Amino acid sequence: MKPETERLSFMRLETAKFIRWFPILILVFFLSGCAVPPQKQAAKEQGIVISIDLCQSHKPYEKKLFRALEDLGRKQGKSVPIAVSIAGGWIKKHQGELAELKKMYLNITWVNHSYTHPGANDFLNNPKVDFKHEVLANIELMKQNGLTPSKYFRFPGLRHNALRLKQLHDLGYTNLDADAWLAKGQKIKAGSIVLIHGNGNEQPGVVNKFIAYLKKENKFVIVPLSTLRP
Repeated sequence: MKPETERLSFMRLETAKFIRWFPILILVFFLSGCAVPPQKQAAKEQGIVISIDLCQSHKPYEKKLFRALEDLGRKQGKSVPIAVSIAGGWIKKHQGELAELKKMYLNITWVNHSYTHPGANDFLNNPKVDFKHEVLANIELMKQNGLTPSKYFRFPGLRHNALRLKQLHDLGYTNLDADAWLAKGQKIKAGSIVLIHGNGNEQPGVVNKFIAYLKKENKFVIVPLSTLRP
């Protein structure tokens, strides 16, 4: 057989092999890039996020709530991940408590909860509110107080319209809602973002009931915010 003929025969053979294996290669490539690791998938299926709101308040913060989370972390041998939504008004009036909180054995994701936490006329949906200032001024205040702001923003009252969501997106931040607002009687389930107030203004009994929940064995795992809200 002539060299040229041999070369053509070899090329045809290799092409046939490639055509036969190409669909399998594509499938392997797809699965390797898109498959969710078993540990991460389990966290998504059984994980919950604990978010604690610190709106402005004249009352002492719920130290016992944070201490209970500390105790849970020590029991597990790893600090518990929580999201703390903090408003500028709380930062200004609770410097000592903030310093205490920063030293606790907790893995905190700091969430922007607006600068003044306006409540009148539908919270931040009020067209008279300078929304950009509410977001950015609190970011600056958080940094001035040694906090590392995350990409998340929690609207006061969880109230937001399409305009405010667009403005938030344009500023480069991600909205953080909740589907287990404990004071409203919403139940914790797999994948829940739990909302509880730690500023001393929570509904009677809610904090104690949640602490009792933390102390018993639960099927849900407390995971970092980024696990459920990338």
